[in-house]
Formats: sequence, structure tokens, C-alpha cells
Amino acid sequence: MVGVAIVTARKNSLRLKRKNRLIIKNQNLVDRSLKFAEKLKYIKHIILTTDDSFFINRNYKSSIIKINRPTYLAKKNSTSFATVKHALNLIKNKMNIKADFVLLLQPTSPFRKKIFIDSAYKKFRKFKGKYSVVSISKTKNKNKQNLDIVDGKINFTKKNNFQFNGNFYFAGVKFLMRYKSFFKNNFSLPYILNSKFSIDIDNKKDYLLAKKLS
Repeated sequence: MVGVAIVTARKNSLRLKRKNRLIIKNQNLVDRSLKFAEKLKYIKHIILTTDDSFFINRNYKSSIIKINRPTYLAKKNSTSFATVKHALNLIKNKMNIKADFVLLLQPTSPFRKKIFIDSAYKKFRKFKGKYSVVSISKTKNKNKQNLDIVDGKINFTKKNNFQFNGNFYFAGVKFLMRYKSFFKNNFSLPYILNSKFSIDIDNKKDYLLAKKLS
């Protein structure tokens, strides 16, 4: 199976200006995600899709595929699926790379452990791409998505025990094209992470907490 890791980095941010350039432990958030992806043996290609010239013009290893994301995919309402689909089509048509599955890594999740991602990958492979595997965390925030685990799968329910944390998403390409998302009710398996690995930098308070924990 051909696995690709896709790092998505939109230039503009509503709450925290150019947050993907922020530094944690002497690395900006995008570089942290790219470096992490390099550790994964089952990932054959690493893709950075961004509309930020700061990253497009950086000298990365030749193995990292940089995609200059078009403006229509860099708006506040642009979806991860649309961005990933664009990247997959581009590498297929221009580089003859046909991916079987995608690992989505969002730079705003600065804390990852290889052992967790490896474990999630084994879970994904076990079902041969029928299900996606999505990182979630426990929550007491009633304003978040109403998620629970039912029969081992993530479900939208009246209960509110979990929330998506954005740390990682595994999905087969066929799954993505069928459901147009990394998540599908009853077809996404959970990977539960604790609070540190659930930090998603969306504002200054999040960033200061991440720096404190790094």
C-alpha cells in the first residue's frame, strides 16, 4: 500500500495571525509535522500543501513534495477533504503517484508520539481501509461536537463524552472519495489521546500552553 502524509498549512488565520509559523522547541509548526512524518516507515511520500510563500520558498528535502495551494482552497470555509483531494489528484496526474491511504497531519497539533501513530496505523490496516481512524479526546465542554463511542466506532449522539482533537487522521483514498471526509458516522474508529496530545493551537492562549508543555 502506498501511504502519503499530507501536511496542510493555510497562511491566514482568524484568531492567531500566521500561526503555522509559530515556534515550538526551535521549530515552526509546519516543520515539526514534516519532521515527524519522516519517522514513519509506512509513509512513502510526504506532501506539504500551502498558500504561504514562507513555506513554499523554504529549502526542504527533495523527498518532500510542495504544493502551492490555490486561493480557492485557502479560504476560511475550505475543507480538509477538498485540499487533500486536490493534492492527491495533482501527484497522480503530474507525478504518477497513486496513493492508497492518507495520514493527515495538521501543524497546529504540535505534540505527537510515534508509538501512538504506529498503533493507530495498525488499527487502520487491520480493517483494510474500510474504516478511518481518527484521534479524539475526552471533553466536558458541552459546546463541542456530540461524540461518543458506540460498538467501538465514533458516533454523533446525544451524549458528549469526546471531541475531535485534530492530532491525526488516517483514511483510505477510496474512503475519502466515497464519504468526502475523514470521518463518517459508524465508519470511523477512535484513537483516544490525553490532554497534552489534544492541544490544537487556535489562539494565543493555546500557543502559550503549548510552549509551557514543550
